[in-house]
Amino acid sequence: MASLMIWPRSKRPSTTSNLFGGGSIFVPRGTYVLSARIDTTGANNMRIYGEGIDATVLKTSSANDSVFYADGSTIYRAFENFSITSAPARTSGAYFDFEFERRGFFSRLRLQRHHGGFNFRGFEQTTLSEVFIVNPTGAGTAITCGYPVTAPDVNLGANLNIIDCFLRGTDDLQPNSTPIGAVALAIYDVEAVFMVNIDMGNFRDHIMLVSPAYRCANLHFVQTYFDGTRDGHNVYLTGAGMKMQFQFTGCWFNGAGNMPNGVTDCFGVLADNTGHYEDLNFTGCRWISQSGTDVRILTPEMDFNFSGCSFYNVGTKSATNRFGIHVAPNTPYSASQGAQRVGISGCKFRKTGTADVRVESNASNTVTISGCQFESGVSLASAALVGAAGANKDSIPFETASASTMVVSISKSYIFVTGTTNINSIPPTYPGHTLSMRFAAALTVVDDGGNLRLNGNLVTATNTMLTLVCEANGDWREIARCQT
Repeated sequence: MASLMIWPRSKRPSTTSNLFGGGSIFVPRGTYVLSARIDTTGANNMRIYGEGIDATVLKTSSANDSVFYADGSTIYRAFENFSITSAPARTSGAYFDFEFERRGFFSRLRLQRHHGGFNFRGFEQTTLSEVFIVNPTGAGTAITCGYPVTAPDVNLGANLNIIDCFLRGTDDLQPNSTPIGAVALAIYDVEAVFMVNIDMGNFRDHIMLVSPAYRCANLHFVQTYFDGTRDGHNVYLTGAGMKMQFQFTGCWFNGAGNMPNGVTDCFGVLADNTGHYEDLNFTGCRWISQSGTDVRILTPEMDFNFSGCSFYNVGTKSATNRFGIHVAPNTPYSASQGAQRVGISGCKFRKTGTADVRVESNASNTVTISGCQFESGVSLASAALVGAAGANKDSIPFETASASTMVVSISKSYIFVTGTTNINSIPPTYPGHTLSMRFAAALTVVDDGGNLRLNGNLVTATNTMLTLVCEANGDWREIARCQT
């Protein structure tokens, strides 16, 4: 084991001051003890590289100092092919602590026995590729993007690319060991964070924390695993600022609260009632085996869309939070707020406990559902949302008996109506819900008997068809009828 001595590939001794600001530093195979941080402030257009992960090892003797540090703006730097570890257990600090990293590239690195891995207080077009952040000894954050700002309209960075990386809050070879790392990824007031093929799992608190003071926008996650917590949620959205333009594609949300000694009510995604939300989309994602609900939305200012997603085996520990998607605003919606809409289309629900989708009374009538496969059904808290008091679960079958007030399923667009009782009203479901009814026998559907707006009364016969659409005011308006 040696003190750090850095040699260029030519093998000629060279001081760092001759290389920083333009050039390469090659660190040969071996373990190098660092008694102080390496200050790279002002070192631009440089490359530090070793002979490979666990071949070249930098070993800090500090429990809290950085390994690489830079104040101010730095540009065009590369750190490649080495490992960083620590002799003492880390209590604070990050191995890479940079004020504003521009065009940086970090590749084939292994960071272990850390408190924090990367702390990018600011960044611009910087990339992490094939970085392994594992085996922490302190309850810190593996990757921090920005920091909680105090001044309005501060943008701390844009374009951080994280590709083919692996983050663990435990021993990476013993995933069920006690989680030490608190958070895998923390995002504050930044824009344009892109993650592709990332595995983040087994952290104490959350896999990802998003908490802007003013605005966090344009986040994209593709084939990313948010996999396993003990005390918190896979994705926790909070903060007083705007959370907007998030896209999750083909992601996996698994095992929140289900590590050994895990907490009962942890969620796959929790959007709390702070700040503002706009345009958050989940496409082709899968939720499986949370201790609580898969997706819980507490803000009345909701703008979420779920398309082609799967929800499976929810609420493995909770007695009450056992929903696939739970729209549960803490406060009623106000017209002064932004959009309020939740779209759920082409999704599949299995083993979701209490209900596949639950909508509480504080939500306005803006939850639209189409083309889903339900098992436990849709549960809505009030007649204004579902159509009639007492008909809270979407368990109404395809073949439905007629009634003076006939409750219809929120998830079905076509039903077969049996019986001969005249229909005077159909309680509303949601605006834009189109419903076609085929009748088995003679009865009368009464125009304006309650909330039906027809082209006159419809006297049915066998196989008569009537198609209606639910309007925003709760009325059902006739689209078409066919008597044969």
